[in-house]
Amino acid sequence: MHTILVPIDFSSESELALLIAGSVARDLESELVFLYVIQPQDCSEDKNDAGKLDRDSVSYQSCWNQFLRLQPLLHGVRASFQVKIGPIVETIEAVAQSECADLIVIAAHQKSYFHHQIYGSVSESLARRSSSPVVCINQSPVRRKMESMLNGLRRSLLLSDVGH
Repeated sequence: MHTILVPIDFSSESELALLIAGSVARDLESELVFLYVIQPQDCSEDKNDAGKLDRDSVSYQSCWNQFLRLQPLLHGVRASFQVKIGPIVETIEAVAQSECADLIVIAAHQKSYFHHQIYGSVSESLARRSSSPVVCINQSPVRRKMESMLNGLRRSLLLSDVGH
């Protein structure tokens, strides 16, 4: 396995997916590609033909800063970050194909029954249509353990920053 795609939205659920994908990538010496997708209706900035934001744009810089905040959790893992504009599922699938992703790791968000029935699920739609294997991280049973680990990592990072 060479490339693992991790769509993220900077929620606690996607941080859990990041930790799990990072652990797998570290064990398999794979590269992680993180992807943040902005839906066209949520973006007031002009997009170019490739659907990427200019790296100097406010939206890109905001996403980049959030990604930088998470990078210490990826110690020892090769990672890149992309911000794209487009429909979420289709954009994730297009990036998975262009990056030759061997695996997609995505967080499954807890939504109400009615929300799921009306809007569907990104992770479910992606799992159904993707040509790459998709691992959906459901936070419920794993969340408490991983949040504990994440909080421990954050505390140790804060302590190491204070010591420098």
